Amino acid sequence: MAGIGFKIQKVLERDSYFAALQGYLLGSFVAAGPLLTVALCIGMLSLLSQARLTPDEFELFQVTLVYVYAISLLLIGLIQMPATRYVADCLFGDENVKVLPNMLGMLLLGAAGSVLVGLFCFTGRGLGALYVFRAVCLLVLVTDIWVAMIFITATRHFLAVACTFLIGCALSVGFGHVMGKAYAASETTGLNIGAVLGYLDGCAIGQAFILMALIAIIVREFPCKGVVNFEFFGYFKRFPELLAAGFLFNLGWWGDKILLWLTMGEVTRFGQFKTFSYYDSVGLIAYLTVIPALTVFFIRVETSFYLRYRGFFRAVTNRGSLFDIDEARDELLQDLGNGISRIFWLQLTVTTLCLICSTPIMEFFHLNPIQWSMFRISLIGAMLVLFVQLLMTAMLYFEFRMAALTMTAVFCLGNILFSWVAVTWGGFGYIGYGFTAAALLSLAIGWILAEKNFGRLVYLTFTSQPIPKVE
Repeated sequence: MAGIGFKIQKVLERDSYFAALQGYLLGSFVAAGPLLTVALCIGMLSLLSQARLTPDEFELFQVTLVYVYAISLLLIGLIQMPATRYVADCLFGDENVKVLPNMLGMLLLGAAGSVLVGLFCFTGRGLGALYVFRAVCLLVLVTDIWVAMIFITATRHFLAVACTFLIGCALSVGFGHVMGKAYAASETTGLNIGAVLGYLDGCAIGQAFILMALIAIIVREFPCKGVVNFEFFGYFKRFPELLAAGFLFNLGWWGDKILLWLTMGEVTRFGQFKTFSYYDSVGLIAYLTVIPALTVFFIRVETSFYLRYRGFFRAVTNRGSLFDIDEARDELLQDLGNGISRIFWLQLTVTTLCLICSTPIMEFFHLNPIQWSMFRISLIGAMLVLFVQLLMTAMLYFEFRMAALTMTAVFCLGNILFSWVAVTWGGFGYIGYGFTAAALLSLAIGWILAEKNFGRLVYLTFTSQPIPKVE
């Protein structure tokens, strides 16, 4: 992420309020483009569809997008971290020609996995082949957008990336509105979901534009020798901890929601999907509050940290004295601590303001009064998960893979267990508490492991190097 972050910093160096607004807005789309797109699509189309869709029809549309988004995150969790490590190694080893062929291989892998899982999840619900085809296509597009985001952060064209998401979102909303109206007027499916199919088609058009534009940006950035390569597969076997950590983190984020679908969720009229809309919408809104801090980390903290990181390993590889290495380590850890402190106070301020203004926020989003306690505890949970994510990122910079895996495993298993206990023993009023408790426990354990490992950073750096064989 640091690569494109340096480019966005040049916008901030213009030293004006407009430049700051522009830089952080662009950074937010680079840091969380797919999430913002889904949130904006659901929000805008919900306003535009009120006069056209019945509550049951809109529920089907919303549930389809939630399922697509959840499945795509679980799928990308299996390949995101090993793939990111592979791309980083290619760039570090000056093997840029390998990037593009392996990206195409990952896109094919993501598409194949999405088709298989999508057919399993969307078929047999009595909605017809036309609905299944649209849902699976949308899942393929969203999953491959996540794949493209692995590579897009290594490019320099941050303005093109941000514009891509903005235009794609506008296309999704515009085409969805127009096609939903047209399909509703010419109902041919035998089910009263013609408008829903139109909205799904509109969303697919916007997502297809985003995917094609991101691929074009990556193709422009990297040279290509060959068409498709699956060399990255070797990293799944080489770094199984990365595969497990990425999947468990995403599963941990969705674990309590899936549990609620299965235990307390209602069944949609169309398709018999299990959903718990009270908590699903609250979780999405709560996570939107961490995007400012995530953007600042991406633009300011990680870029500064990366320079210190390079300085430390430069002192090691250039055979610097122990004094020079210790000094570089101290500067690195101090910079990391200052960055985490900055993010902590920023996110604490945002979360506190949201808690203070929770009533008008919930009224703005038309939340039911029974969702208010869920929203407030979800705000705290989202803040804690942000710190878990950032701490995991810092750990992986230094190859503390087992520590990162331990932290994500605690978050995933803890969320499922604590949420089950909260729902079983506490009931409706304690929904969201299990998620927040699991995030807090994961963060505490992760912090202990980080302090232990960073305290022995020089020792671990040298002892982790391979020892050549002596003939």
